[in-house]
Amino acid sequence: MCFLLPIKGVTLSKKPGKKWDTSEGGALPGADGPVEITITDAEFNYDASYNNGDSLVFILSGDCDHEYWQGTVIYSIGDGWDTEDNVIAEGKDMFGRNTRYARFFNAVLATKAADIVIERAEESGEGPADASIYHGLVFKFERQSYMQTFSGEETEKFILLPTKFVGEAGGKGKSKGKSKGKKSKTLDKKELRAAIKKLAKKHDDHDDFVEAVLVKYPEVEDHSKLYDDVLEEGVFVG
Repeated sequence: MCFLLPIKGVTLSKKPGKKWDTSEGGALPGADGPVEITITDAEFNYDASYNNGDSLVFILSGDCDHEYWQGTVIYSIGDGWDTEDNVIAEGKDMFGRNTRYARFFNAVLATKAADIVIERAEESGEGPADASIYHGLVFKFERQSYMQTFSGEETEKFILLPTKFVGEAGGKGKSKGKSKGKKSKTLDKKELRAAIKKLAKKHDDHDDFVEAVLVKYPEVEDHSKLYDDVLEEGVFVG
């Protein structure tokens, strides 16, 4: 099959069809004004849409009523990171300031949600390397520009960032200071495994570790595979 191209001075007898026309795309969320996003999940994982799935990234999932919201946003975190549970990123001491994830968490810290995420991060002991610290938070997001230098050439880039803290999902109001007490959120299986893994770092003796887990996270018994891993020496402590 071949296509005949129009020759100068020759008019096609037939239009190529509607699909050959183009339409104006919709505005990206946050490009035409603030959009409200409730963060329903966040994780460190691999995605085929970024570097062919070869680089670990931070993936934020959320609810938003914008017409063109795709459900998730991907933020690069830089090289040298890996994860065992998709909750905690490991491998380095800190994120590069020019990574998109660093721009994201610095934007969060510039809002009134700072005290909440810092307290959660201190509780886990992982800082921003713990993806779960953003769960349930509601922000206004806007698409912002920044300049990126590569091989001596500056390029304008755009990124969706939180600009205003709205509150916490589930009816909690806006932040008016440091959040009091520990999170009451029930941990799902993935978060529970990450929390147990961190607890294991505090115990060299396996029996002491098991006792600590059952005292702090009695719900582990509801997850048979995870419970078996806790009881088996060498999985968490060893």
